[in-house]
Amino acid sequence: MRRKHFLKGIPAVATLSVLAILGLKSVAVDFDQYRSYSALISDQLVNEAAVQLALQNIRYTISQNGQSLNTALLEAEKVQAQLMGQIPPSLSAAEKTRLRKQLEFNAELLSEKRQLIEQLEVHHAELRTALTQEPNLLNGLNGSLRLEIEALLDDLFLYAVTSDKKLIADIETKFSRLGPRLGSGPITEPQVAQLVQLVLDNKPAADQLIADVFDLPLTNNIRALEKQFDDIQQTTQKRVALYRNLAYVLLFTGSGVVAFWVINRLRRTSQQTVRVLESITDAFIALDRTWSITYVNAQAADILKCDISGLLGQDFWKILPESLGKRFTEYYHEAVATNLQVVSFETYYEPTERWLMVRGYPGIDGLSIFLQDFTERKQAEEQLLELNRDLDNRVKDRTAQLASAMEEAETARVKAEDANRSKSEFLANMSHELRTPLNAIIGYSEMLEEDVTSIGEEDFVPDLQKIQGAGKHLLGLINSVLDLSKIEAGRMELFLEDICVKTIMDEIIGTIQPLAQKNFNQLYVSCPNDIGMLHADQVKLRQSLINLLSNACKFTEKGKITLAVEPIMMANSQGSEDRGLKFMVTDTGIGMTPEQMGKVFQAFTQADTSTTRKYGGTGLGLTITKQFIAMMGGDVSVDSTYGEGTTFTLAIPRMVQVDRPSEETFFAPPIRLIERESIAAIHELSGKSSEKTILVIEEDVNARESLHGWLTDAGYNVVCAVDGQQGVVLANEHLPDAILLDIMLPQEDGWAILQGLKAMPTLAPIPVLAITDDSNRAHQLGAAGCIPKPVDHIRLLDILETQLPDHECPKILVVEDDVNAREIMGRFLQQYNWTIVLAASGQQALNYINDTVPDLIVLDLMMPGMDGFEFVQILRQNPGWRSIPIIVVTAKTLTAKDQQRLDGVVQVYQKADFNRQDLLNEVRALVTANVDSASVVR
Repeated sequence: MRRKHFLKGIPAVATLSVLAILGLKSVAVDFDQYRSYSALISDQLVNEAAVQLALQNIRYTISQNGQSLNTALLEAEKVQAQLMGQIPPSLSAAEKTRLRKQLEFNAELLSEKRQLIEQLEVHHAELRTALTQEPNLLNGLNGSLRLEIEALLDDLFLYAVTSDKKLIADIETKFSRLGPRLGSGPITEPQVAQLVQLVLDNKPAADQLIADVFDLPLTNNIRALEKQFDDIQQTTQKRVALYRNLAYVLLFTGSGVVAFWVINRLRRTSQQTVRVLESITDAFIALDRTWSITYVNAQAADILKCDISGLLGQDFWKILPESLGKRFTEYYHEAVATNLQVVSFETYYEPTERWLMVRGYPGIDGLSIFLQDFTERKQAEEQLLELNRDLDNRVKDRTAQLASAMEEAETARVKAEDANRSKSEFLANMSHELRTPLNAIIGYSEMLEEDVTSIGEEDFVPDLQKIQGAGKHLLGLINSVLDLSKIEAGRMELFLEDICVKTIMDEIIGTIQPLAQKNFNQLYVSCPNDIGMLHADQVKLRQSLINLLSNACKFTEKGKITLAVEPIMMANSQGSEDRGLKFMVTDTGIGMTPEQMGKVFQAFTQADTSTTRKYGGTGLGLTITKQFIAMMGGDVSVDSTYGEGTTFTLAIPRMVQVDRPSEETFFAPPIRLIERESIAAIHELSGKSSEKTILVIEEDVNARESLHGWLTDAGYNVVCAVDGQQGVVLANEHLPDAILLDIMLPQEDGWAILQGLKAMPTLAPIPVLAITDDSNRAHQLGAAGCIPKPVDHIRLLDILETQLPDHECPKILVVEDDVNAREIMGRFLQQYNWTIVLAASGQQALNYINDTVPDLIVLDLMMPGMDGFEFVQILRQNPGWRSIPIIVVTAKTLTAKDQQRLDGVVQVYQKADFNRQDLLNEVRALVTANVDSASVVR
């Protein structure tokens, strides 16, 4: 079918194409351009005639080239250029070539004419010069000689004007007669001869040039060009007329064909419309503007109970029953009057007991009416309404049941939340109430170990170390159980930060090295220098790697353990790939069977009972490790061969993201124990010594003992060092009030030691007295004073009194509700010359701060009444307390929201695993900085 229509359309397309081509060819010719070009050729003929006329005038007047000749030549050259550049574009290529060839020849002739006229001007100038000399020749002459010379000059002038060659013989005869008479007069013979020769030489040459100009065929060529272009113009006109006539013929022929096709198409369309109207199931009636019936189909005749022939031409209002016609007269008339509104209504037709949908469509010729039987649909709608009423009743019953179920679900949800909250309360309370006494046991055992060591009772040290080990082991088990419980309860959160991978690898190796050496294992590390950074939870990553390395050390004896890291590409949750890191812990230990590997990550599960008996452990480390890494979007896998070794692989993205950070901080109230001691009132503990400490760095024994004796007798606490290295260690440990340094140490550079002391932030504020004669250099390097050898003890004491005025000891406020933890922290900080103030609650601490502002606060968070968070907030709201440095020591695991609430706190330590020496160094640095800043302000 498509091919048939395509073939039928080919003649029409071809005809339209030919019409378009002929039309374009006829329109493309611009006869205005032709007329303009003909006018230019005519102008060129006029210009050529003007040049010829000007030359005739110059020829007989021997005058200089006039304005008319120059203007005519310039105009001719201008028109020549226009003729070359304005050739009509509609000309054929051959016609353009012939025109250009003729024009180029004319341009050459015009250029040659210009050159001949310029040469003519040269000869005419010579003639004008000769003729202007005639009056000069007659000056001073008279008589017959003057008359003869005048006759000769008249003949020369006449010859120059007329070009009469007969005059040449008379001129020569007269000149020969004058020759003898010109010898002795005022006019010589050469002068006359030169004049005669100029005229006789230049006049023939000028006449020849004018003849050459007239002989140039430029005028004929221009006429030939004019005739050639006229022929082209006539040919073009004939061709364009032919194109237009052909286009008219094709247009008229095509219009006839199209008209025939349209009429035939309308006839077939009309037949198809009739067939369609006869084939539809709806009844159809067509009316004209006079409401006469022009067409009905068989279905309409059946409804009206009439023959089709009996309906045609009848009045619509008389034929149609009232239920179809007169009852809806207003609708019909409005549709016909507006020619826009469509009539549409439903009616019950009683003769056939059917429901009919009547639709009337107005048109230019009248109204078209469709009658559709929708009785079955009407019946179906009534049935549907009945079903909807039944469905509404069912929906109401179901809604009531759903509401009851939702109430039950809400009750269950509240119970579940209460149960989850109870579990969270249990975890929070267990975290505090279990860790607090364990921290007290560990703290007291460490203090007892220091005390028995200081008094020489070292037999008790092993037992105290066993107490510490057992306490730390039990604390580790409790931490593991609580961590697992937090993960299951959804309370474990990530604290993401940027981590230098190489740095954390070095720190982990330093931590695990003693454990590896315990079983005589060799520890190796493989970490590229350019491994870069990692954004993850540093604490959980460190704990996971330490768990894997601890297991490797525990299950390997006299073997090899390797920690390696390398970059990888790993799939993310969206299905694409991200950059990541792969940590591998490989050992040459006992290995595992496939059955053991299948349950290695199950909680409270180890390889078998024999393994538990031999190596110990709870089976929680690997479970917690896998959960931690999974929280960071990574995975932990294992590969092992029994009897050969095991490899644990930990894969983690370089950029860890938290899907849903916790926004709620749950803070359970502490459990009230009956045996807990009542909260004590606030009290102070003085430091172990109020004496000022002097550090003496002197290698000479006699000088050192002499200084020790003098300073001790003066009431100072003296600490001695035999060299600079020991002096730096003792200075960091004791933080003395002053340092006495001998610059001339035999084995070391005393100046370098002085520079090192002043370069350390914690030691720089301590005044250094240099024992040297070079006071200028000592002061330049930061020494507070100088004293030469031998040391004048009286002068030394005077300098010390000047450098060490009496001042109050720094005050450290410890806020802790647990009496044991409070006492341990106080005794731990009491070993230095600090005043320790102990407060059992946040309110007690605020009451103390109202009277005395401390230099530092050590704060617990989980306290009854006012907790640590509220205490920090109150301090930050008071401008006078806002600058007090705060160190938090807590058993609470902090969430992201907790860390935001503690913004501005110097440091946070966990009671479960903090290093006491790190805490002590932090306190010393903060106290020193705060005291120095207060001194500057004062």
